[in-house]
Amino acid sequence: MAPVVELNTSRLLLRPFSRGDFAGLHQLNSDPEVMRHIGTGVRNEDETRQHLERIVGHWATHGFGIWAMLVRDSGLDSGRVAGRCGLQHYEATDEIELSYALAQDLWGRGLTLEAARASLDYGFSVLELPRIIATVRSANARSHRVLEKLGMRLEGQRPRYGHQVDLFAIGRDDFRAALPT
Repeated sequence: MAPVVELNTSRLLLRPFSRGDFAGLHQLNSDPEVMRHIGTGVRNEDETRQHLERIVGHWATHGFGIWAMLVRDSGLDSGRVAGRCGLQHYEATDEIELSYALAQDLWGRGLTLEAARASLDYGFSVLELPRIIATVRSANARSHRVLEKLGMRLEGQRPRYGHQVDLFAIGRDDFRAALPT
Protein backbone atom coordinates (compact mmCIF):
# COMPACT_ATOMS: atom_id res chain seq x y z
CA MET A 1 0.00 0.00 0.00
CA ALA A 2 1.31 3.46 -0.89
CA PRO A 3 1.76 5.98 1.94
CA VAL A 4 -0.67 8.86 2.37
CA VAL A 5 0.84 11.71 0.43
CA GLU A 6 0.33 15.27 -0.63
CA LEU A 7 0.72 16.31 -4.25
CA ASN A 8 1.79 19.72 -5.45
CA THR A 9 0.95 21.08 -8.87
CA SER A 10 1.79 24.53 -10.20
CA ARG A 11 -1.28 26.07 -8.50
CA LEU A 12 -2.66 23.42 -6.15
CA LEU A 13 -1.89 21.46 -3.04
CA LEU A 14 -3.71 18.13 -3.00
CA ARG A 15 -3.79 16.60 0.47
CA PRO A 16 -5.86 13.89 2.13
CA PHE A 17 -9.10 15.13 3.66
CA SER A 18 -9.37 15.31 7.43
CA ARG A 19 -12.49 15.55 9.54
CA GLY A 20 -11.59 19.22 10.02
CA ASP A 21 -12.41 19.83 6.35
CA PHE A 22 -16.14 19.40 6.92
CA ALA A 23 -17.05 23.07 6.30
CA GLY A 24 -15.15 23.23 3.01
CA LEU A 25 -16.58 19.94 1.76
CA HIS A 26 -20.09 20.94 2.82
CA GLN A 27 -19.81 24.24 0.96
CA LEU A 28 -18.98 22.26 -2.17
CA ASN A 29 -21.64 19.57 -1.57
CA SER A 30 -24.40 22.11 -0.87
CA ASP A 31 -23.90 24.14 -4.06
CA PRO A 32 -26.68 23.13 -6.49
CA GLU A 33 -24.64 24.07 -9.56
CA VAL A 34 -21.57 22.08 -8.46
CA MET A 35 -23.71 19.07 -7.57
CA ARG A 36 -26.03 19.23 -10.59
CA HIS A 37 -24.28 16.31 -12.32
CA ILE A 38 -22.80 14.58 -9.25
CA GLY A 39 -24.34 11.64 -7.42
CA THR A 40 -27.85 12.32 -6.25
CA GLY A 41 -27.31 16.08 -6.11
CA VAL A 42 -26.99 18.49 -3.21
CA ARG A 43 -26.01 16.92 0.11
CA ASN A 44 -27.23 18.14 3.50
CA GLU A 45 -24.94 18.28 6.55
CA ASP A 46 -25.56 14.65 7.56
CA GLU A 47 -24.93 13.43 4.02
CA THR A 48 -21.74 15.50 3.85
CA ARG A 49 -20.55 14.00 7.16
CA GLN A 50 -21.16 10.53 5.73
CA HIS A 51 -19.35 11.52 2.53
CA LEU A 52 -16.38 12.82 4.52
CA GLU A 53 -16.27 9.61 6.57
CA ARG A 54 -16.23 7.55 3.35
CA ILE A 55 -13.37 9.67 1.98
CA VAL A 56 -11.32 9.43 5.21
CA GLY A 57 -12.15 5.72 5.53
CA HIS A 58 -11.03 4.99 1.96
CA TRP A 59 -7.62 6.50 2.75
CA ALA A 60 -7.37 4.45 5.96
CA THR A 61 -8.36 1.21 4.22
CA HIS A 62 -6.60 1.54 0.86
CA GLY A 63 -3.76 4.04 1.36
CA PHE A 64 -5.07 6.33 -1.39
CA GLY A 65 -8.22 8.28 -2.08
CA ILE A 66 -9.74 11.66 -2.73
CA TRP A 67 -7.58 14.68 -1.98
CA ALA A 68 -8.78 18.06 -0.75
CA MET A 69 -7.84 20.64 -3.40
CA LEU A 70 -6.30 23.79 -1.93
CA VAL A 71 -5.39 26.66 -4.22
CA ARG A 72 -1.85 27.95 -3.59
CA ASP A 73 -2.22 31.04 -5.80
CA SER A 74 -2.92 33.98 -3.48
CA GLY A 75 -5.09 35.61 -6.11
CA LEU A 76 -7.48 32.63 -5.97
CA ASP A 77 -8.33 32.52 -2.22
CA SER A 78 -5.26 30.62 -1.09
CA GLY A 79 -5.67 27.81 1.40
CA ARG A 80 -9.41 27.18 1.14
CA VAL A 81 -10.75 23.75 0.26
CA ALA A 82 -11.68 24.66 -3.29
CA GLY A 83 -12.62 21.18 -4.40
CA ARG A 84 -11.85 17.51 -4.29
CA CYS A 85 -10.03 15.23 -6.68
CA GLY A 86 -8.49 11.82 -6.54
CA LEU A 87 -8.91 8.10 -6.95
CA GLN A 88 -11.31 5.72 -5.29
CA HIS A 89 -12.74 2.27 -5.74
CA TYR A 90 -15.72 2.39 -8.07
CA GLU A 91 -18.63 1.21 -5.97
CA ALA A 92 -18.00 -2.41 -4.86
CA THR A 93 -15.61 -3.32 -7.68
CA ASP A 94 -11.87 -3.58 -8.24
CA GLU A 95 -12.05 -0.71 -10.74
CA ILE A 96 -10.41 2.55 -9.69
CA GLU A 97 -12.27 5.74 -10.52
CA LEU A 98 -11.10 9.31 -10.96
CA SER A 99 -13.49 11.62 -9.13
CA TYR A 100 -13.52 15.41 -8.83
CA ALA A 101 -15.55 18.52 -8.05
CA LEU A 102 -14.53 22.16 -7.96
CA ALA A 103 -16.10 25.28 -6.46
CA GLN A 104 -18.12 27.10 -9.08
CA ASP A 105 -16.24 30.39 -8.74
CA LEU A 106 -13.05 28.62 -9.91
CA TRP A 107 -14.47 26.95 -13.01
CA GLY A 108 -12.82 27.67 -16.35
CA ARG A 109 -9.28 28.11 -14.99
CA GLY A 110 -7.94 24.61 -15.72
CA LEU A 111 -7.69 23.65 -12.04
CA THR A 112 -9.75 20.47 -12.40
CA LEU A 113 -7.59 19.34 -15.32
CA GLU A 114 -4.44 20.10 -13.29
CA ALA A 115 -5.66 18.12 -10.27
CA ALA A 116 -7.00 15.25 -12.38
CA ARG A 117 -3.75 14.92 -14.32
CA ALA A 118 -1.78 14.79 -11.05
CA SER A 119 -4.19 12.17 -9.69
CA LEU A 120 -3.85 9.98 -12.78
CA ASP A 121 -0.08 10.34 -12.72
CA TYR A 122 -0.06 9.24 -9.08
CA GLY A 123 -2.32 6.30 -9.87
CA PHE A 124 -0.17 5.07 -12.72
CA SER A 125 3.31 5.97 -11.41
CA VAL A 126 3.03 5.30 -7.68
CA LEU A 127 0.11 2.90 -7.34
CA GLU A 128 1.05 1.19 -10.62
CA LEU A 129 -2.57 0.83 -11.66
CA PRO A 130 -3.09 -0.63 -15.13
CA ARG A 131 -6.29 1.35 -15.84
CA ILE A 132 -8.42 4.13 -14.36
CA ILE A 133 -12.04 4.91 -15.18
CA ALA A 134 -14.30 7.93 -14.77
CA THR A 135 -18.06 8.21 -15.01
CA VAL A 136 -19.89 11.34 -16.05
CA ARG A 137 -23.43 12.19 -17.01
CA SER A 138 -23.88 12.79 -20.72
CA ALA A 139 -25.13 16.34 -20.13
CA ASN A 140 -21.95 17.35 -18.28
CA ALA A 141 -20.01 18.80 -21.21
CA ARG A 142 -17.35 20.40 -18.95
CA SER A 143 -16.38 17.03 -17.47
CA HIS A 144 -16.39 15.41 -20.90
CA ARG A 145 -13.82 18.01 -22.04
CA VAL A 146 -11.64 17.44 -18.96
CA LEU A 147 -11.61 13.68 -19.50
CA GLU A 148 -10.89 14.02 -23.21
CA LYS A 149 -7.98 16.41 -22.50
CA LEU A 150 -6.59 13.77 -20.14
CA GLY A 151 -6.63 11.27 -23.01
CA MET A 152 -9.49 9.22 -21.56
CA ARG A 153 -11.76 7.52 -24.07
CA LEU A 154 -15.49 6.95 -23.96
CA GLU A 155 -16.11 3.19 -23.64
CA GLY A 156 -19.87 3.07 -23.19
CA GLN A 157 -22.52 3.68 -20.59
CA ARG A 158 -23.64 2.16 -17.32
CA PRO A 159 -26.29 2.95 -14.72
CA ARG A 160 -25.31 4.97 -11.64
CA TYR A 161 -27.37 6.91 -9.09
CA GLY A 162 -30.50 6.35 -11.15
CA HIS A 163 -28.97 7.78 -14.35
CA GLN A 164 -27.12 6.41 -17.32
CA VAL A 165 -23.55 7.71 -17.15
CA ASP A 166 -20.81 7.72 -19.74
CA LEU A 167 -17.86 5.49 -18.86
CA PHE A 168 -14.43 6.84 -19.76
CA ALA A 169 -11.18 4.95 -19.23
CA ILE A 170 -7.46 5.20 -19.81
CA GLY A 171 -4.64 2.72 -19.42
CA ARG A 172 -1.19 3.50 -18.05
CA ASP A 173 0.57 3.41 -21.45
CA ASP A 174 -2.07 5.59 -23.11
CA PHE A 175 -1.83 8.12 -20.27
CA ARG A 176 1.94 8.35 -20.59
CA ALA A 177 1.61 8.77 -24.36
CA ALA A 178 -0.96 11.56 -23.88
CA LEU A 179 1.22 13.60 -21.49
CA PRO A 180 2.29 16.96 -22.89
CA THR A 181 5.91 17.00 -23.99
